Amino acid sequence: MAKPRTKKHRRGNREGSISQRADGRWQGRVSLGDGRRKAVYGKTREAVAADVAKLLVEVNSGVTVPSGKLTVESWLLGWLDSVKGTVKPRTWQRYKQLLTAHAIPAIGRLSLTRLTPERLERLYQEKVATGLSPRTVHHLHVVIGTALQKALKRRKVAQNAARLADPPRVGKFKPRALTADECKAFLGAAAGDRYEALYYLAIYTGARLGELLALSWDHVDLDEGTIEITGTLQRHTDEDETGARLVVEDTKTERSARTIRLAPAALEMLQTHRVRQLEEKLEAGKAWTPSGLVFTTEIGTPVDQPNVRRRSFWPILAKIGLAKKITTTETQRRRGKDVKVKRTTLKPLVRFHDLRHSTAMMLLKDGEPVSIVSALLGHARTSTTTDIYGHVLDGLTGSAAGRMQDLLGGDKPKRAVRSQLVSKMVSHRRR
Repeated sequence: MAKPRTKKHRRGNREGSISQRADGRWQGRVSLGDGRRKAVYGKTREAVAADVAKLLVEVNSGVTVPSGKLTVESWLLGWLDSVKGTVKPRTWQRYKQLLTAHAIPAIGRLSLTRLTPERLERLYQEKVATGLSPRTVHHLHVVIGTALQKALKRRKVAQNAARLADPPRVGKFKPRALTADECKAFLGAAAGDRYEALYYLAIYTGARLGELLALSWDHVDLDEGTIEITGTLQRHTDEDETGARLVVEDTKTERSARTIRLAPAALEMLQTHRVRQLEEKLEAGKAWTPSGLVFTTEIGTPVDQPNVRRRSFWPILAKIGLAKKITTTETQRRRGKDVKVKRTTLKPLVRFHDLRHSTAMMLLKDGEPVSIVSALLGHARTSTTTDIYGHVLDGLTGSAAGRMQDLLGGDKPKRAVRSQLVSKMVSHRRR
């Protein structure tokens, strides 16, 4: 008969116990001192003993042990609420879309403390398999990691599982830029378009579409031939996603706010656009809504970026063979009958943002210093420019080698000197 445990043999508060379960696994339990007990499991007694020892150190040092009741969904949604107002609305909408569409449906029901790096890696693999681009999945990984880092800081989890997980490999981005001839053809095809001046500014200045649509006449000096980039026009979706509005936000970075001197061709086109807009204002009459913006609709209101792309940019690309026409057949219900209707859409081979890349690459290939191109584009750091256009700079090292030859050597080494070098190399090999 087993002897009853005496006071001397009983485990004290915040001490752990280890036992083997009926299924063969080992279990360790630790009292947290607040009425709760924490359990850990493992295949071997040694592994469980190590986990118990680590847990005891945390408990005895006063570290709050995470509770298993908090789910991944609850934490991610709470984190979204906490960062709202600290980031740009468009950025917050992107966070929300990534988490609610991809993360929460897959791992939302898991206990936050049971989220492992392996589970996250499986999530990433599943998303790539369904067609989500590796770059988007990597962005999802970054957002999850940021949310979990706050959970770690608040001691809701013992580790940041995302920091230990491997996201899908993302290839280095190489922009598809238009050549100088393609840019000329594009501007020729845009002749007479309402946004012809927009395209001239985009190519001649490298400004982003949102920056140009936010440009106001107050920041244009036609006499000096300069424009000031002070903001970016973005779509803000209402919290219930039932409506949207266009709002001028601050520029992407502080350095993105910049003054750009216009080339004569771009300045002339902007002056022509000013006259065209005044004519539209007279024609609209009372329907005109004064916004002060350079590029507007026919009644003076701000222009949404997708409208510029679909109604103007893509058709111009199609004229020069940079957009494909795709015809699809869909079934529509008309007068009680199913009718097949052919619909033609355009698939662009380049993006509007590629006009910006075209500007940068043409200038760099022509020998413009990286620092000047970086300032023109409004990059936060010169390293950003070199990271994006490094492949262009690599191709320019040959000219640098030629310049060094001209500076230091001039002519090629004399034949006598070259023959001596060859003789020394041969004798050295024979030894």
